[in-house]
Order: sequence, then structure tokens, then C-alpha cells
Amino acid sequence: MIILLSITAFSVIGYMNYDYGANNYNEYVINLKAGNIIEEIRIDDVNYRLAMYESDCLKAIEQDPQTYDFQLEVTKDTSLYYNLSCSETIEVTFVDSQGSSFYINGEDHSDLIVDNMINYDPLPYEFIIESNKAKTTLVGMAFLLVNAIFLYIIFRFYDYMKSDNKETLLVIINSIAYAISLFVILLFLYYPLYDGFRFFVIVPIAALIIYNIVCFKGKDYEKLYITCAITFGVLMIFLMPPCNVPDEASHYTKGYEIAHVYGDEGQGFIQTPVATNEFLKVASNVQSHDNDISARFYYKEVLRNSDYSQFIDGKVNYANVKKAFIVPYIICGIVVKIGTMLSLSPLVIFLLVRLLNLLFATIVTYFAIKIAPRFKRVFFIIGLLPIVIQQSAAINVDTYTDAVAFLLIAYILKLIYEIKEIGIKQLLLLFGAGLLLCFGKFGYFPVALMLFLIPNSKFKSKASGIIVKISFFVFMLVVSYFFNTINNYIITDVINDETNVYGLKYILTNPFSAIAVYFRSFLIRLDQDIFRGYFNCFGYSTVVLKTIPYLVTFAMYIIILCTKEADDEEKKLTILEKIVYTAIFVMLIGIIYTVAFSAWTKMGARSILGVQSRYFIPLLPLLYFVIQDLGLKISMPEKIKEKLGNRDLSFVLVSVTYIIAFATIISFFC
Repeated sequence: MIILLSITAFSVIGYMNYDYGANNYNEYVINLKAGNIIEEIRIDDVNYRLAMYESDCLKAIEQDPQTYDFQLEVTKDTSLYYNLSCSETIEVTFVDSQGSSFYINGEDHSDLIVDNMINYDPLPYEFIIESNKAKTTLVGMAFLLVNAIFLYIIFRFYDYMKSDNKETLLVIINSIAYAISLFVILLFLYYPLYDGFRFFVIVPIAALIIYNIVCFKGKDYEKLYITCAITFGVLMIFLMPPCNVPDEASHYTKGYEIAHVYGDEGQGFIQTPVATNEFLKVASNVQSHDNDISARFYYKEVLRNSDYSQFIDGKVNYANVKKAFIVPYIICGIVVKIGTMLSLSPLVIFLLVRLLNLLFATIVTYFAIKIAPRFKRVFFIIGLLPIVIQQSAAINVDTYTDAVAFLLIAYILKLIYEIKEIGIKQLLLLFGAGLLLCFGKFGYFPVALMLFLIPNSKFKSKASGIIVKISFFVFMLVVSYFFNTINNYIITDVINDETNVYGLKYILTNPFSAIAVYFRSFLIRLDQDIFRGYFNCFGYSTVVLKTIPYLVTFAMYIIILCTKEADDEEKKLTILEKIVYTAIFVMLIGIIYTVAFSAWTKMGARSILGVQSRYFIPLLPLLYFVIQDLGLKISMPEKIKEKLGNRDLSFVLVSVTYIIAFATIISFFC
């Protein structure tokens, strides 16, 4: 606790210093002579597109059409003016700087032009000294007190979760308090370490993980899950830069559109405030390393008091999610609406949406594990797969779809294996959960086939049982179709002879050729879509584990799935159950392949393009039920069991994989 408070004190002083820097400005003037050529302009490590500077005096010369690289040629003597906070850096790289000059607040600093480069970084002590006033001290003490309270809440949370108390409401309340506490502490802990001490972040991460392992004994999977999911998820909120989870910027823009009820006539374009647009534009380019976001950027964004009354001239494109249903965006819309009303910075709003999405996914999955009569350990493992946590701690529809799918699967398992008589109450809950899943992504309606494993004797009559099963499947198919496909790919985009993709028409007229592409794609993607893609390939599937960490993680997950643990005494799956669970997952593969083949795969491609492993997550438990039941089991030596002290091996190994995953993410983004 003393170490965390010390780091927090350092963080708070840093924030106050940058607060001073963000509210005090320097005026920079770069005088340019005809013939000068500028290669790059970076403000606070953000690479500005030179094409936007083109004018009567500046000519943009394209260098690479694919990467949109430009140089600026000065055709007439001119000047560039910047009014930047005294905490921001400015860097200008020339091909030719002959005769140019550089002024700061009216004073000539042309001596800073060295080797065709201006590189000015305001010295930290210049504003540290100025900001070291009573205000800073008092605010710092207040923040330390608040963080001390949050640390106390965290340790109380662990004490409660270690106890035998299983009252659901108290678990949820304590979990929410824990998530908020951890979020606030990391907000003041992570960014100060971002630049020079990035791998030091692994220390508190590892400390939390080790503390989890030490604290928890036994196999209370729902408690283990909610503790780990919140711990790993809140860390993922900060480790993964904004807008660097697939399509996150578009989903955030969709939430903004819903929050402000701005109709765009279904075109997928909308005007956004200047502050929001600038934030999304900068953050979205981190993945490609066009922008190297620094601690200064985060400091400035956290402390910014944004004006959302000024809008950009053009419109932002979010066409890929323009027709998505409103339900998965309710959290985002509410937070964005309140955040803009309070003039919170776009970064703070963004992080809060991520936090609430994580809490939603975690709580729903907690209930799924709690009500599942079997396979709790499988739900625990899948719910904590690194890519699942990445999606849960982000802004997207996956957060909603994955959690609701897990809940529906768990409830159907309850109907199959536990509930003795199915009445109106059970049917209402079943159809309600099915409807909620239909509001998410399309393609998961085959889960309704699980109902055919319910004995007809549990219904009032055999006929009513058959009617309910068929009705639920048709209900899921029709409602899912209505809320999704008529607005996205299946009906409109894929039946388009003018596009350069295969399209649905090709599949219908050339079934054997299409099947060959399907089969080839299945063989290529098999290991990724059932296993590797869930603990690797972060961000836009570009942040991957190195060979040795990958092999270590792979081995650990094989051990997790095959080791004899709490499920040993459960009844083995019947052949029919294995067939149904496998068939449902195969149907999902076919649906996803068809959408990707029809909408995104260009003519002539030998395999299907656009498929991502995360699309299979909602129904992945069904496949893992079968894999775990295959009979391939590894018995732990007694010595290892004694050392674990009644701890679940999967809990220990999953925790270790997160240290590897987080180290990989930090090394790529920071």
C-alpha cells in the first residue's frame, strides 16, 4: 500500500504540473523562405498530415500514394504559427531549411534549427516550479486521501470475496466498487509511467495477479471469474490505446449519434464536435504507428475541459456500423451524452464507456457461470481468454453479444440438466434471453438447437415440447434476421453484381467451387479459430506473441483444458449431446464464412477474407464442452496438488498468461 500511495503521489504532482502546462501557452513562429522543403511536422509526438498545409505559398508534393506521404515545398516566403501549451513539444524536419528562422514568444531561437531539424521540448522544471503552489499541494493531498480510500476498498473487496458469503447483490456491489477503485488508481498511476517506465507497469499487474492467486483457494468459479475479469479488464482499458480495438472509433461514433439523436438518413456519415474528431483522429493512428501517443498527450486529454459546441465542416464515416441495433449502444450513448453535457474530455468519456461495458459483460457472464449446472470451469476459461477480455473492455457490439450468448447457453444448460419441469416462467426467461441475443450480431441463432436436448417429458406434453423447440428456433432466426441482415450484408451488399466480391449469387450458382474455398479456409484457419486466436493477435490482430511466449501460452491452455479438475465427477456427455454441440458450432462457421465470402472476399481469392476469431466467441463454449469431454485428461502429480493448496490450476495458469499478454501489448503500443 505504501508503494502504491507513493507512486500515486508522484502521479498527482505530475497531473498538477501538466495542468499548469495545459493552461499556459507558448507562441511559436517558423519563418520559411522560398525553396525550403518540409518533410515532417510533429506536435506533441502527433504526426500532422502535410497535405493539409497546402496554400498559395506551400505546395504539397506526394511521395507515396499508398501511405499518403507528402512533402511541403515553400513557393513563397511565409510563416507557420502555433499557439501550444507549454507542456507540448514541437518537431519540424526539413529536407532544406536554408534561411528559415524559429521564434518562441517573440524571441529568436533560430539556434535550435540544427541539421535541418527543429526539435523543441519545453523543460519540465519550467512549469513544475511554477505549479508548485498551495493549490497543487492541497489537491495532491486530497487525491492521496481519495486513493487511500480506494485502496482500502480494494483490500476489503478481497476480504469479502475470500469469505463464504455468496449473496449475489453484495458480490455485485463489491465488484462495482472494486472496479471503480482500480480504475481511478490506474488513471493516476499508468500515464505517468507511460513514457520512460512502461515495463514498470508490469510490477503492479504481477502484484495483483499474485495476490489473486494467494488469496483464492477452492473452485468458486463465479467469484474467481468476476475478480479476475475486473482486474484484467480494467488493466486492459488502459493498456490498449483508445480506438485500437477493431472498429472502436466507428462504434464510439455510433454511440455519439444515438446519444444526440442525430439522424443521418442511414448514410453512415455524421458531423461530430471538433474536440471529439481530433481525439479519434489522433488515437486511431496508433496501431499503424503514424502517431506515437505519449504521456503528454494523455495528460493533456485527461485534463482538457472540452467545448462540444464547435463542429467539424465535414462528416465522420461510421458506415460499417450504421445499421447496428440500438440496444448494444445504450451504455455508450448514455455516457457520451452525460460526458458532453459536463464538458469532460473525449479521453475520459472514452475510458468511462470502456469501464461500464466491462462491468456489463463481467456481471452478465458472472450470472452465466452462477446458473450453469455444468461446465462452470469452461465458462470460466473462455470468459477470461485474453481476446475476450480485450473485447469486453472496449467499445463494440462484441461486449454485448458475447456476454448475452454465454448467459443464454448457461440457461439452456439449466433447462437441460437441472430444471425438472418447464413452465411459463422458464419459457419467458428463455425467449427473453433469446431476444436479447438477437439484438447483438447476426449468426448465433443456431444456439436454439440446444433445446432439442431437453427431454419432452419436462413439458406438459410431447407435442408442446416439440412446438416450443421449433418455435424458439424460428423465433431466433426471424428476429435475428430482422434486426441484422436486412440492414447489413446478406440482403443488400452481397447480392451486388457490380462489386468485385464473390457475392451470394456466386455461391448459389457455383456451389462446388464455393465449398472448395470454404474447406481450404477451414484448414488454414482451424487452429486460429478454435484456439490460437483467443490468446494472441491483440488490437487489429497485429500485436502477436513472440515464438517462445506463444508456445508457453499454448502449452498452458492445453494443460488447462485437459487437466482433471472440478469437472471430473460430472456425467459424461452423450453421443447426441456431442453431435448437437459440434453441429451448432459448425453451423456458425458456415454462417460466418458465408457472410465473409459474400461480402469481403474478392473474386479469385483462394481462401475467405475478413474472418476474425472473435466472431466465434459467443458459441465457443459449446465446442469446448466437447473438447473437455473427449477423455484426454492429464492428472496432476500429488506434489503439485499439495503446493497449489486446493487452488484451481486453470486459475493459476490463466493468471500467468496475462502477464505474458500484457507485456506483449506494452512492448507494442508504449
